[in-house]
Amino acid sequence: MIGLEIPLIIPLALATGAIFLLVLALGVSTGVSELAAHSFWCPFRECSVTAEFKEAVWDGKRVDVSSCSVFSPPTAVVCDKACLRLAKLTAKPKPKGAEGGPTDPWRRNRTDFWAP
Repeated sequence: MIGLEIPLIIPLALATGAIFLLVLALGVSTGVSELAAHSFWCPFRECSVTAEFKEAVWDGKRVDVSSCSVFSPPTAVVCDKACLRLAKLTAKPKPKGAEGGPTDPWRRNRTDFWAP
């Protein structure tokens, strides 16, 4: 071949780029490796639980339940893992009679005070 010498750096750069694209395409770098424990009120079992979730590294989204205090042993999670779809994990809700609730006698309108 006449004058078609290619520097070695060009094929190496192309090969590195191809390997990088292949890794991204196959999903090898999913980023699911963080475990995070949360205590919250489970609206499905109607009790307070402590669960350990696998979370995506990039956005903190819960992707799997590793363990849950409802089950024995905790790693035997046999529910449908609906807590993964909850927007927010909250503590136990206050009952209606709790302070500030609608039946709290100190917070409601006192128009019945003068009634016989």
